[in-house]
This record gives sequence, structure tokens and C-alpha cells, in this order.
Amino acid sequence: MTRVVARITGKGQVQVPRAVRQRMGAEIGDDLIFVVTDEGKVVVEVLKRARLSELGGSLPTGRPFPGIDEEEAVVRQRVARRTVRGDRD
Repeated sequence: MTRVVARITGKGQVQVPRAVRQRMGAEIGDDLIFVVTDEGKVVVEVLKRARLSELGGSLPTGRPFPGIDEEEAVVRQRVARRTVRGDRD
């Protein structure tokens, strides 16, 4: 069992101590769910946020990714064409 003390600020905020965050697996960006039981005890659960890196490939695509070098070359060509024509965004 981990037992630590934290103080509530004037704004009603509490900083979750590192030992507690580590024990419950909470990371920056995660949400905490507070459940108050009928006996008045508070249970805190972690709601993990999906990381952007975990979402890669989750949307369908019409073509395979050609690679960063090819993508950068295409962007450079488009910017060069707009510059020559004098287009503005």
C-alpha cells in the first residue's frame, strides 16, 4: 500500500505525488476519474489518453506513404511553383 499526503490549493487543485502517479501508471495527459463510494471513500482511476503515435495507420489511405524524402520533394516543387506564379495563401 502506498500512502502519501497532498494539500488542496486555494483553487481546489491537488498535485498528485510522483509515487502515486508511478504506482497507478498515470502519465502527463491522462485523465483521473474520482469515484466516491457510499462509505465516503474516494477511488481514483486512470483514464489513459491515446497517444498520437498509437493512432498511426488507424485511418484508411488511398495510397501508400512514399517516404519522407519523396513527400518533402513534392512540397518543395509546389512551393516553387507558387513562388514563380506569385500565388498567395
